[in-house]
Amino acid sequence: MTIASLAREGDPFCMELFRRLARYLGIGMADIVNLLNIEMIVIGGGLSNASDLFLGLARDEMLKRSFKVAGQHVTVVSSKLGDDGGIIGAAFIALTRGSR
Repeated sequence: MTIASLAREGDPFCMELFRRLARYLGIGMADIVNLLNIEMIVIGGGLSNASDLFLGLARDEMLKRSFKVAGQHVTVVSSKLGDDGGIIGAAFIALTRGSR
């Protein structure tokens, strides 16, 4: 079983791991939003498969710590591409830049 599976089944230790992840991720997202005033944050990689366990909490933490106007206009999503997100993004960039 994975940590995500155990957390979904209610394991207190695993649930706490995802709460901590959400807190620290939210702090980092707030820093990025405050610094760059971005419109969207996409969470990718293998961890995106467990986004139901932390993404809402991370967004809440980001909203608590970011400038009000900047934070309220940020969309936070999970890519759902899993471990293939990086290679798909790299292929997209190579294909779109090559056609210019």
